[in-house]
Amino acid sequence: MSTLPSRCFYYGALHAPQEVRNRRLVLDGSTPTGQFREIIRPENTLVYVGVNGRELEEGLSYDNQRQAMAIADLCSEFLRHGVDPTKISVIAAYRPHVRTINSVLDGTGISCSTVHRMLGAENDIIILATTRSNSSRELGFMRQPELLNVATSRQLMKLIVVGDGGETFAEGCVTSRRIHDFIASRGSFLTIN
Repeated sequence: MSTLPSRCFYYGALHAPQEVRNRRLVLDGSTPTGQFREIIRPENTLVYVGVNGRELEEGLSYDNQRQAMAIADLCSEFLRHGVDPTKISVIAAYRPHVRTINSVLDGTGISCSTVHRMLGAENDIIILATTRSNSSRELGFMRQPELLNVATSRQLMKLIVVGDGGETFAEGCVTSRRIHDFIASRGSFLTIN
């Protein structure tokens, strides 16, 4: 799982330690179905999920309720298939979005924190909410390569980026475009309703 940050931020020089290199997500015996099947499949270790929803401005910050609901649905699907909630971390860039995600995850044992709070932490499954979704393709402070590095390098087994169904993340900045292109070449792109 270190391939994305290695290629996008460290010119291929970052390598996963041997003890985590071959770890894979294990679901209970049932087969995932419906629109989340491909997203949660253990073999899909790198997934971009396009969500059709617009950002909501809150003062100088942003929220995205549609992304929050998609994340809640994804987390429910993981839990339904036996994934321990302590093995899932959700990250978002903006505090209003973190609050909304935490409210829809209430009672699941999964919580959302800011990218800054994930610095130095890691988990088996990371779900990154990009929050921003706008016609001007503006990512705000998530344009900072350092934040994108932290946000996309905390996973041990699976990274799911939940972003807009349009081009905000793909065209937001050079670094987000590099991440988007890497996922397009090595991972899965899916859209949920």
